[in-house]
Amino acid sequence: MLTGFMGRGPAGCLSDEYFKASKRKRGGDEHLAQQERHLERNLAQVDRHWQLTMEAAARAREEEMALRREENAQTQAFNLAFLRTLGQVLGGSRRGPSPQEDEPPL
Repeated sequence: MLTGFMGRGPAGCLSDEYFKASKRKRGGDEHLAQQERHLERNLAQVDRHWQLTMEAAARAREEEMALRREENAQTQAFNLAFLRTLGQVLGGSRRGPSPQEDEPPL
């Protein structure tokens, strides 16, 4: 006698083939669930890695900005000292001509 649809036997009872197919399906479902859990763990790791990378980049930018501020402060201090020194050197010769230099020669 022929078995019916879905693995049913002659009396409408479920056959061994149906149970085997059912187990394969459950095994397949379990495999899919396992893959899904694996993918979720991987996504969580990628998210965490991305977050750590962005935090490290932010720290590096902050450190770079602090370094630039320090360099700018040092440059400003040097420039001011240089201008003061230059002003002192040039200040003596910029007082104008002395009264003897304004008189015509005799």
